[in-house]
Amino acid sequence: MRALTRFAGVLVLLAASTCLAAAEQPGSPISIEITSRVGTRGMISADSAAASARAIVGTHRLYPEEATPVRYTDRASFGPADEGIGWLMRTRLPVTGDSTSAYLTANVLVDGMSGRVRAVFTDPGNDWVLPVWPLADADEVAGLHGWGMGTEIPAAMRSSAVEAISACWKQFDIDPTRTAQLIARPRWISPEFPAQEVDGKSVAGRDAERVWLIQLCGMKFHATEAGYDTGWVMQFLDGSLEFVRGFYVP
Repeated sequence: MRALTRFAGVLVLLAASTCLAAAEQPGSPISIEITSRVGTRGMISADSAAASARAIVGTHRLYPEEATPVRYTDRASFGPADEGIGWLMRTRLPVTGDSTSAYLTANVLVDGMSGRVRAVFTDPGNDWVLPVWPLADADEVAGLHGWGMGTEIPAAMRSSAVEAISACWKQFDIDPTRTAQLIARPRWISPEFPAQEVDGKSVAGRDAERVWLIQLCGMKFHATEAGYDTGWVMQFLDGSLEFVRGFYVP
């Protein structure tokens, strides 16, 4: 019976992933296309992808037989290459706020070459808010705010995606099940400001830190008479999950 249930889950995942690729919102940074390139040289197995995901996401409900090979593009990669091949899995995350809890349906994207979790993200919602200004490049905005972004994805994290999403909910009272899209990414970030001078060169004020980046997309933030922003990117330190900095994206 369990095998039959998982087989049905594969069909559901394929349908959901197809919808994600076909009905993509223009403002969503992540694009997914199902591929048949399972045998690509150097690509990790579905078993390895599921094991990697379970170690960092915060749920054991990630099964290799429910993993789908995909080609992805991430237009807000915050350091790593913005496209590649990988494995996509779908799950429900048990997230908590200050006084309530919920299950968040999310996609887990594991890079097919490094075996590291690239992102945990929800499908774009139907209530997507369109921007009033030209859509900004989140990576460029991060650089303008002094974020030095590592090109490698952390191999391990002390805190899980479930814990990071829950920390964001508790800190800002934003229910993740009611967002237009939420994306959680494990990353290396070094704050370049305030900088220090070393041998006549300006270098980052602190060493690179492992963080969870929580990005909210397709929502209205910082509204004024002139307009509003439609994205918000936040850093939570790995382990303590302390909110340290963030910025809005037009």
